[in-house]
Amino acid sequence: MIVLQNKTYTASPAAKTMAQEAKPVDHSLYFKAKGKTQASLIFFQGALVEEEAYAPLAADLAKERFDVYLLDSPLNLAILSGNRAKQLKDKLAHAPVYLAGHSLGGVIAAQTVEDFSTDTKGLILLASYPSDKTDLSKKDLAVLSVRASQDKVLNQKSYQKAQRRLPKNTSYTTIERGNHAGFGDYGKQAKDGKASISNTKQRQEIVNAIITFIKTSKNDTHLGAVF
Repeated sequence: MIVLQNKTYTASPAAKTMAQEAKPVDHSLYFKAKGKTQASLIFFQGALVEEEAYAPLAADLAKERFDVYLLDSPLNLAILSGNRAKQLKDKLAHAPVYLAGHSLGGVIAAQTVEDFSTDTKGLILLASYPSDKTDLSKKDLAVLSVRASQDKVLNQKSYQKAQRRLPKNTSYTTIERGNHAGFGDYGKQAKDGKASISNTKQRQEIVNAIITFIKTSKNDTHLGAVF
């Protein structure tokens, strides 16, 4: 336990303050959409990263009329989250559901798609890819994959190989000059590259990519006119 705590990436003071605006709901921090909910996002944190570190991203997405649930995983490891995402299903608004995650959190989000079955509209992978055991290539699923050009934590070779396990219509986006830690707000990460854009700028680009993705998701007939 002590070793894990020493390795934990803590949310920045600003992110922690923003996290206080969220409502605790079934092992998650809930950021309610500003206005009518257009989609619900369940977000899995990166390995050993406090979920509060993604509060700024969640708050920005809430302003775009998305409900966002930041899962609180034991020991800050999404792989230990068990059925926590499934437990939220009854709490979600009547809107398309998207599973999202950063790094290891994206791996678990991809695995969780099977648990949500047809209820999942799409998958959002931030500096992440499905594991060898998760093959989504044949699923009718909208997928967004976002990486950063200065990310030295993401295994680029594995990332490329994993594309065969994603649907052919997967959308790929690269944030130029961003890095791995820039997908959250928790400071520097070991072995990461140095970003030459601000954390705020990287977050804006992530939000824009997600907005565009959800607006253009395959068969998104009931969302297309509301943005």
